[in-house]
Amino acid sequence: MRATARPLAICARQPIAARIREERANGKRRSGIAAIALTLVLSVPAPCEAFQAETSLPAADTYLPGSATIEYAVGAADGETWEVFHTVRSVGFDGAGNLYVLDAGAHRVLKYDREGSFAGTLGRQGRGPGELERPMSMVVRPDGALVVLDAANGYILFGATGAFERTVRPGAPAYSTAVIPSGDDLLMVDHSVGVRRAGTSSGTPVLRQPLATGESAVPVFEAPVSLLGVLARRDGSGNAALSLRRAPTYSPMLRFTAAGDGGFAAVYTADWTVELRSPDGGLLRTLSRPIAPRKTTEADRQAASGGGLRARERPRANGDPARLQLSDLGDAGFADRIPVIRGLLGDGSGLLWIARETEPAGARGPDIDVVRGTTYVGTIRGHRMPAAFSEDGRAAYVEQGDLDITRIVVRRLPAAWLGR
Repeated sequence: MRATARPLAICARQPIAARIREERANGKRRSGIAAIALTLVLSVPAPCEAFQAETSLPAADTYLPGSATIEYAVGAADGETWEVFHTVRSVGFDGAGNLYVLDAGAHRVLKYDREGSFAGTLGRQGRGPGELERPMSMVVRPDGALVVLDAANGYILFGATGAFERTVRPGAPAYSTAVIPSGDDLLMVDHSVGVRRAGTSSGTPVLRQPLATGESAVPVFEAPVSLLGVLARRDGSGNAALSLRRAPTYSPMLRFTAAGDGGFAAVYTADWTVELRSPDGGLLRTLSRPIAPRKTTEADRQAASGGGLRARERPRANGDPARLQLSDLGDAGFADRIPVIRGLLGDGSGLLWIARETEPAGARGPDIDVVRGTTYVGTIRGHRMPAAFSEDGRAAYVEQGDLDITRIVVRRLPAAWLGR
């Protein structure tokens, strides 16, 4: 069923990244203070910038037939070095159907051909050219070229043959495990910028990282949600006391994936709402389904795991110890409602899989709403969310087996699940 779009007011506010690039192209560079001021001004939404168009999708589910069939799986408890994974952070396919696995715990990228046979290793531990020290995420290009985001080394670029090409170091790389390609650049959620001074709000930004020029990343969008907040103050002795507070369990968080034309899809509210945004962060369309979030139950609370951090000593610049107070993360409590959407994955060409939360939370495989473009295709009943799509109709799933053994399972998807 195809939904109709309702056109609304269109704003002429220029996206932040486009404005900054235009000024640089004209030879104009701003001082640090002026650049920050420009960013703040341009990031304030105008009254008419709420959205350009809204698409209301059907309320009733239409279940899609078929099942995914396993083509191959890699990963074992013992065996060759390429069979044993340590910490899988990212997976992806190139245009030929080859699979790439970023095994961050072993500081490497493993390549498998479309039948699942081992085809090579990229990278090794270190801080030299082509080496990986703290790999966070990875982008695979259609031609097989790779970009690895490394929190210590920068952005490590490998060519289509697997050979190291260059490193881009624009400053401190973003701390992000959510990175997608956007033309020659990258778009990423920056989890390191959830910290603000006392009395100010904190959000989660999406940054655009130019790779050709190596310039610093610029913000294109900020979701008004954050998993962490910090309140800073000084005690009577002049020591800095920082109170780290986690958002309540089941609070909405920013979910982010590739959409069409180099843009991205974003989810950050408790209801079923997906925003489609341009590469420069401009809002293009809002998709919605009339599915309300449900109330948090005792079963949900029991299903959630707690955690905490202890206070520790950190030396101040003058050598005196400063007490860093970290509040117990387990004391954050629970949100009143469970967000409807618990997962989001796109293939970059307009296909979106949107996973809905179960009751109790995480009890089984979610129901997955399939959207292509702005059309609701249907719902897959009780299926696991994959980690990556291939161009030829397959998907890679990161699964934990017995004894916590990580396997990557590649499955062929029914055409109906892809909106074809």
